[in-house]
Amino acid sequence: MTDGLNAAGEVIMSFVAKPQRQPRAPKTPRPPMSLADFEKIRKPFEEWLVGHGSAILATTNIYETARFLTDIGIGVVYHNSAGKITHWTNGANRACAAFLNREPWRAVVRGARGNSKKKHLFNTLAARDGANCVYCGCGLTIDDATIEHFVAVTHGGPDHPANLTLACRPHNTEAGHLSVREKVEMALRLRGGGMAGGVL
Repeated sequence: MTDGLNAAGEVIMSFVAKPQRQPRAPKTPRPPMSLADFEKIRKPFEEWLVGHGSAILATTNIYETARFLTDIGIGVVYHNSAGKITHWTNGANRACAAFLNREPWRAVVRGARGNSKKKHLFNTLAARDGANCVYCGCGLTIDDATIEHFVAVTHGGPDHPANLTLACRPHNTEAGHLSVREKVEMALRLRGGGMAGGVL
């Protein structure tokens, strides 16, 4: 408080406000770092995703925690054998952060472009290897085929046709993060030692 006189000689009292402390920003929730923590939010997170235009997809191996449509494609959450989440791909982490922080978010609309990309990849791989599962040799259509990575994404395998082939969903899931050698051994075992009608 300060005192002073005006031109008429009257005492003027004025108050000087103390600077106010800026309130701390609330702690921003972060995506879970363990499988156990993810499981605690899974159901409401999946409901939120569907409500925001996403689709929940089947996981393709034992190390995928979740697979769903994101704002840039198909996002996958991976975990290791110790139950620790190791990484989030294609915007999956942004989707989870938006869910936790109640931020706006919307999944990309799947349309003809996404379907034509899948069709092109399927046709490319089928022309090179045949439209059969690389493991068991069963016939595949574009609707039931999955894309198998010879070297798993979690082991640094690229999303390039040279590292890709077609597989049925059960055997793609079974192969999980096996090494290339283990995948070849699995294919030989499932086909009774022969590889006619496919690659490897």
